[in-house]
Amino acid sequence: HEFYENTILGDGTKPENVITVLPYIVSVQSDMVSAIEPFVTASESQVQQIFDEVMGMVSLSGKGMGFQRVVRSDKLSVTVGWVQSPSSVMQTTLVQGDPFISMQYFSAQPQILSPQLLNHFEVDGEKMKLPCKAGTRFTASKMKFGFIQHDALWHGYAFPPLDLECGGSGPLTLTASEDGYTGVIRLALA
Repeated sequence: HEFYENTILGDGTKPENVITVLPYIVSVQSDMVSAIEPFVTASESQVQQIFDEVMGMVSLSGKGMGFQRVVRSDKLSVTVGWVQSPSSVMQTTLVQGDPFISMQYFSAQPQILSPQLLNHFEVDGEKMKLPCKAGTRFTASKMKFGFIQHDALWHGYAFPPLDLECGGSGPLTLTASEDGYTGVIRLALA
């Protein structure tokens, strides 16, 4: 039994494909990887690490990406890749204990998503006006975002800097303004 087996079970369309790579529970789905901050419930007889599909979840995706596949693995890590075309690829390496969730993009259109509503959003040290209206564009290398339903602050880093566009005033949807980004996006809880 390898720690990453759930990432390849099922069709990857539901957040049931979760693994624990502390400090996060990670859900690998057909077109994204989601990091979820777990919380603990305990009784006299058991301790459980559980998660809520909405609270504390942030996803890295790529527009138009296909189903996930394991690229390589060892006892402490697994690299999962998605393909849109032979030249448009994204992949992530999930490592036990890594404080970052990272996605490497090759000629792709990245997305940062969450089912939660923003209550704090900074880009390169400048506080953004909320709600982030659909079509608002900006270039980002460092981001901070907090959510109404969750009290933690997420940090995001893009290298090279990334041109992003807001998807609207609802849940977090940031999409690269153009297809063809090659670089890395990293997320971590503060």
